[in-house]
Amino acid sequence: MEHDFCKVCGKNHTTGQCTDTETELRELLDRVDRNVLGSMTEEASEQGALYGRGFELDVSRREQLEIITRATEILLDSDKNSPEWGELQRLIQEGGQKGVLSSLIRNEDGAPTWLVNGGKETSVRKTRIGEGKGRSAISVPERLYRIYILDEDAQSVAGVAKTDSKTLYGRSPKTLATKLNRLSGFFKANKLLK
Repeated sequence: MEHDFCKVCGKNHTTGQCTDTETELRELLDRVDRNVLGSMTEEASEQGALYGRGFELDVSRREQLEIITRATEILLDSDKNSPEWGELQRLIQEGGQKGVLSSLIRNEDGAPTWLVNGGKETSVRKTRIGEGKGRSAISVPERLYRIYILDEDAQSVAGVAKTDSKTLYGRSPKTLATKLNRLSGFFKANKLLK
């Protein structure tokens, strides 16, 4: 039996049969103000922009940051409950305890350099990278690689939303702009935002 697409969450079931999570996601997405997010991202990207000096996070901007991060959390939740995510977290913890995944350097995708996009691989595994293959790393399927980056972006944006203006004052918001661009791209690619 075929169902109509739900007018609340857009999934393939009869309207009103949404889970609480699907309903919450739709309500959050309905509250996204693309103008506020766009202007915030644009201003944060400007040369010389600093918190408190030409770039402000007022209540409406902080609310938009909270909305976009909560929506991201909901969308990633099922992936973060997968066995692959659990294995990735176990290997990260193991590597952290041994001190072999300590690099703070990020690649062009925004991932730590020790996280390797394994493409169509189906497993999470330890690997070696670099000249002479001397550095420890973790190779993950591309889907998990993207989820890891989005999860870190959402956590970072949520942290900014909760940080008081005095603490942010004088810092550059460029990282916020980069992370918002990636999160917005994710929502647009999945046709959740127009």
